[in-house]
Amino acid sequence: MSRDAALQEKIIDQAILLAQKSSWESVSLTELTTKISCSLGDIKAIYRSKDDMAEALFDRADKAMLSLSSDTEYLASPSDD
Repeated sequence: MSRDAALQEKIIDQAILLAQKSSWESVSLTELTTKISCSLGDIKAIYRSKDDMAEALFDRADKAMLSLSSDTEYLASPSDD
């Protein structure tokens, strides 16, 4: 995994943790930089805005859901689950 890819994952992971504490709207890029020990410039080089981060988060969620489509245990579970 490249340094940029690792930083992308780290940013999204930490943004999710911060959002879980309150809300996505309250996630502060300044707090995010402090939590992951990087600069705002490092984040801006990957994500131009919080909207871009949200898109990456949705892409991650989509990939996780699509990976379930090949999981036979998941497919065999009742639809209520």
